[in-house]
Parts: sequence; C-alpha cells; structure tokens
Amino acid sequence: MKPKASFRLTATNRAVIIEYSQLIGCRPAEFLNRFLEDYLVQQFNDLRNGTREEFLCTFEFRDRSVAERLAAWLKEGHTQIKCQWELETEVLASTEGTYRVAAAKTRGGQMYRIG
Repeated sequence: MKPKASFRLTATNRAVIIEYSQLIGCRPAEFLNRFLEDYLVQQFNDLRNGTREEFLCTFEFRDRSVAERLAAWLKEGHTQIKCQWELETEVLASTEGTYRVAAAKTRGGQMYRIG
C-alpha cells in the first residue's frame, strides 16, 4: 500500500473545483478525481501524444541531478514506443543557477520541439 500524500490546493484551484462541482451537482472530490483521470492520467499514460513530456519540460529545477533524472526518464519512456522519431534531450543551465530539460523529436532532418 502506498503512503498517503497530503497537499494543499491554491485558493483559485479550490474555488474552481467547488464552482464546477456545484454546477453539475457532485462532490468536489468526485469532480477533481474525474478531472484528473480524464485530463491527467489518460493524457500522461498515452506515450504517443507528448503531453507529459511537454508539461514536464516546463518545470525549472534547482538541482541538476533532478533535471538529468527527468531527461533520462523521457529517453527511457521514448524507447518503449515504436516510432520513426528519435527523442533528443538536453539539460540546460540558466544564469540564475536553475536547470530545465529541453526535448525534441527528430527524424530525417526534421525537428519537433517538445520543451
């Protein structure tokens, strides 16, 4: 059994969840869980659509090892699908001391930037 994690929602996110759950007459937890299933879990589990890669590459990291772990994870995930595109990743350092991951799919001289 996985340990339960506790976290807080921002006031804005909490208000939106309450607003839409009241609109359709369900509990906020039910609304949030269904939203996450439809728009996070299903999208992130589809290895071909690039949603998780695009989203995760928007984060900045204080620790280079975390950025490197993400870059390796992206490459590993790409090897699980059979496609004609190659995935290139690079850890970029900012002048402020943070790091991010840039990723792109390439094939035959064409490049589609992911993040």
